[in-house]
Amino acid sequence: MAGLESTALALPGALLSLLIYECTAGIRDGLLFGYVDTTVHTTLRDDTTREERAQETRYVVLDVHTFHTRWYNALGVLDPALLDPVLADMRARHPGCQLIGYFRGRPGAATPSLREQQVWASLARHVGTMPVFLLLQHDNRDQAHTWMQACFWRHHEHDVLSRIPITLPNLVNSTGQARVPAMVHPHVGAGAIDMAGPVAAAQRMCTETLTEIARLVE
Repeated sequence: MAGLESTALALPGALLSLLIYECTAGIRDGLLFGYVDTTVHTTLRDDTTREERAQETRYVVLDVHTFHTRWYNALGVLDPALLDPVLADMRARHPGCQLIGYFRGRPGAATPSLREQQVWASLARHVGTMPVFLLLQHDNRDQAHTWMQACFWRHHEHDVLSRIPITLPNLVNSTGQARVPAMVHPHVGAGAIDMAGPVAAAQRMCTETLTEIARLVE
């Protein structure tokens, strides 16, 4: 029996816009909340008696929290006094959700720094599971920022980093597949996704951008 695994991050477009909007104002980091959807497909072929199993794992983001104060020290050690209230509040607002990721937006290298890896590992030890790491990296040398999103994943703290794809499941054909995955997990509930805040923030970002363009043209 062969085991194949495919892992991806499912991030709604509105939440991605919100993260980019937040990170444009400066270096930001925070947490991703949602659920982990694992599906195992079994394939049988006529020319062999062996069955092949393909496992698909999706980290589905339902909400984000951005820290505007430092929640870890210079060595990347977390401050439970700042972290635990955020975890408790998110679980109360979204029953069934869990911490699935850590994100950071900044200029510079498109790979995790040593401190970012330490924060990532400390977070995994604190919650007992290994989340993904979403890096929003931009180049601010030109007048217009160029953003690049990369998501990294590993089984355990000391494993080698693997880069995994990011899908936007609420955009048709964004995954390159005919099947668009559902955003609501059956154990979370239909009312778990409140997109009003992210959509409003994205609209504000567009309005501010258009206003700035109009000012420059004048």
